[in-house]
Amino acid sequence: MISVKSAIKQIRSNLKKTSEEIITIENSIGRILSKKYSSNSTNPPFNVSSMDGYACRSNDLKKLPKTLKIIGKSAAGKNFDGIIGKNETVRVLTGSKVPDGTDKVIIQENTSNRTDQTITIDKLNSNTFIRKKGMDFKLSDDWSKIGYPISIKNIALGSAMDIQKIKVRAKPKVAILSTGDELVSLGKKTKDFQIISSSSVALKPLIESFGASIIDLGISKDNKKSILEKINKHKNFDLIVTIGGASVGDKDLVKSSLIEKGFKMLFWKVAMRPGKPVFFGFLDKTPVIGLPGNPVSSYVCALIFVKAAIHKMLDRKDKIINEKTGIIGSKLAKNDEREDYLRARIVKKQNKQLFIYPYKRQDSSMISLLAKSDCLIKRAPFAKKLEVGDSVSFIEIP
Repeated sequence: MISVKSAIKQIRSNLKKTSEEIITIENSIGRILSKKYSSNSTNPPFNVSSMDGYACRSNDLKKLPKTLKIIGKSAAGKNFDGIIGKNETVRVLTGSKVPDGTDKVIIQENTSNRTDQTITIDKLNSNTFIRKKGMDFKLSDDWSKIGYPISIKNIALGSAMDIQKIKVRAKPKVAILSTGDELVSLGKKTKDFQIISSSSVALKPLIESFGASIIDLGISKDNKKSILEKINKHKNFDLIVTIGGASVGDKDLVKSSLIEKGFKMLFWKVAMRPGKPVFFGFLDKTPVIGLPGNPVSSYVCALIFVKAAIHKMLDRKDKIINEKTGIIGSKLAKNDEREDYLRARIVKKQNKQLFIYPYKRQDSSMISLLAKSDCLIKRAPFAKKLEVGDSVSFIEIP
């Protein structure tokens, strides 16, 4: 067995980045930016009034009250482009251009005696109420970070910067194959011995959330012919993920079937619980990650190993797994030689401390406990026993 850390390292060191593609910024949510982009505009493009009021020159307001001549009006989309002289003002509305030569907007609450031609300034406001040109961003300011998912906030900023098309990493094409004579697709169960292929149903959206596109190869029977027929188009995929058939039982035929077709195994069995039988290697030039068949094991291994693989293919710079620290809410015995991932719930106390409570039963077939869980407690091999109140590492799960 190899360690989880070594397994992740082997996977990442043997994978290549996907190619780049050009997409519109409107369709870029969640995609991984692969090229640096800068703003094509300045915002605001000129000095803008942040309030309704009167644009004035400070030199005209040294002695108050002061009556000024109104020579025009500036509204959003209808700028006043004239020149303001001594003792003159322009009516400005929120969002409108502040006329050149003025340095203060007096809000209308600080004025009186308004006519069509004049206005009296009674007092100064402490704020200029002018948003300076480029206060938000300037021409050539950087947009978003390379190697990170594009968010809705990034799209809002990029579109304001007039960035229209961008280069991103192509989504890895990930093929998922479930194996097992007992498995049937959702809605197809007709006999007691049949089991719905829930792992593939759950892993498709999970792996999509990592940034991949999914090709569902369906369910193969527990025989080599069926398995090989399903993966005969492997050259069209960036990654194959198999579910089940990874252990040593009579019907665990995935590895041997792949080996007959020239599969080169880089590792099999990882010192972890759940998920020990996971394997990784190459079928020709196509990487293959084999996950255990138990639903919880396949979920945990996908979260750790498949996510690490896709992060590398997308050249992502953000963390693969975001570990956090909480307080253990119940005792845990000393760990053995395997790295444990325990299903647990999170309870937020009044002092905002996070208490983590592991479930007593950790059977890898129990999907119901996974559904109830908020997180996985991560325990290193040979970790010491934990008493209530000790610190513990955990990973929040989707």
